[in-house]
This record gives sequence, structure tokens and C-alpha cells, in this order.
Amino acid sequence: YRSMDGGQHWSTISLPSAMASGELPGAIQTGAVGELYLTVYSLSALQNAGYQYSLFHSTDEGTHWTEIGMPRSYVYQAFKVLASGMLVAQFQGKVVSSVDHGLTWNIVSTGSSDTVSSIWVGPNDGLYAQVFSGNILRSLDQGATWTRMGSGLPSSRSKGDNTYIHSMAFLNNSGIVAG
Repeated sequence: YRSMDGGQHWSTISLPSAMASGELPGAIQTGAVGELYLTVYSLSALQNAGYQYSLFHSTDEGTHWTEIGMPRSYVYQAFKVLASGMLVAQFQGKVVSSVDHGLTWNIVSTGSSDTVSSIWVGPNDGLYAQVFSGNILRSLDQGATWTRMGSGLPSSRSKGDNTYIHSMAFLNNSGIVAG
């Protein structure tokens, strides 16, 4: 659905015609003015083998869609659009980025051999990645360099404990809430 008046009135927008039977719309992200990105997931993949996503791009506020990015057979999650226009996603345990609207993707080295489980975008395009050990990594230069976040966060997690960070919110330029 789309509203052009702050939510007072809503109209239906078309879903990508390339969506296959059994696929459902997932997360939507905004890019530049008029630009939208939509993840689409396969219900059968969710039931059988985990997540399988497709990625679509619109330059006209959702009227027309083009499938972009990684092939449907790949698994990717946590898709984000930075204010700079760079796209980032968690893909097969790594952070990947695109600077050409998702046409090509590059692996972003976090400097850790650990598997990336989630990513978030903070103020000023700061990137935050959680790795399976429980550590949170931060990049303030669009993924060029990464540092482990400071004291107070768990340094590792064991099976069954409750130290995994599921969500992160940014209060201002330095405040972060995680849980």
C-alpha cells in the first residue's frame, strides 16, 4: 500500500509481476526520492530449508518493479539502504554491499572469521554487525574498517544462553539500545 498524504489515504500498489507462486512480500526499504527496494520471500523455502529471498527495485514509488541482485537460489537477509545509496545485506553469513542499485554485490570484510548473523544501519550510515560469537562489530566508513563494540556486551555466547542481540535502536548520535 502507498500513501502520499502522511497516511490519511491509502492505495494499492502492484507487486512485482516476476513474483512466483507462493512468494510473499517481505521488507521494503526506501532509497533516493521515488526509489523503493522490496524483498520477496518464498513460503516453501521457509517451510523446507530456511530463507530464500528475491530483491526487487522500483524507481517510480512502486508502480513498476525490476528484479535485481542475487539469484533466487541464494539466501540473504537483513537488507538495508544507507543514506549514501549503498545497499548492504547479510548474505550467507557475510556482509555484502552494492553501489549500483543491486546489480552487482561485493563481500565486505569485517575482519572477523566469525559468521555474521544480523546487520543494522545507525546514524551517519554507521554499520553494525552481530557475529555468532555474540560480538557486535561497527564500521563508520561504509564497511572499509570494523571495530568490536566496547565493554558491557557479551564477548561470547553459548548454546541456550540469552546474550544474543535480536534488535538494535539508535537514540541519537551516540545512544544505542540493544536487546
